[in-house]
Amino acid sequence: MDNDRSISMSYMDLGTDSPTSKESCSSNLEYIIELVIYSQLVISLFLCIGRTDYNFTLYLLGYGVFCVEMPPLDVNGLIRKITGIRRFLMLIILATAIEAIWLSFAVSAWLCPNNQNPDVCFVEDFQMNWEYKLHQYIIWGSSINFILKLVLGTLCWMWIDKERTKLEAISLKPLTFFW
Repeated sequence: MDNDRSISMSYMDLGTDSPTSKESCSSNLEYIIELVIYSQLVISLFLCIGRTDYNFTLYLLGYGVFCVEMPPLDVNGLIRKITGIRRFLMLIILATAIEAIWLSFAVSAWLCPNNQNPDVCFVEDFQMNWEYKLHQYIIWGSSINFILKLVLGTLCWMWIDKERTKLEAISLKPLTFFW
């Protein structure tokens, strides 16, 4: 029992003195993830002007997982955080697939080929000039959001991998994760 407590306590102090330790590396990675989430929140907020954007709530969840301060972590707390971020990563993967499908349909339905005038594309005159520009804005913003979502998924995967490695080094029992 005392051995578990000392391992748990040694984890809480792991790497706090050394800036080159794994802890500071994870902390730098968390900072980058936070910046990506903040930028995605802002982009998604402005994309809500032209379409209902489910990404905003997804990024709020990510903000809750990464940016809200948690109490000091012991081994069980770290396992819970890894599990939560792994579930968030699964949501990011699903949302990326949905975004790719949406972008493929939206580009073909909303935009004209570069060599044509919007009046030629929209013969029935359902499109007004401001709608066409709004659709262009939404497509560009969604494309940037899509790329940032791929970056966020990669960063989450890297964070999970680093924390799993750290946890396996200090844990007494073998860890079972499905990847």
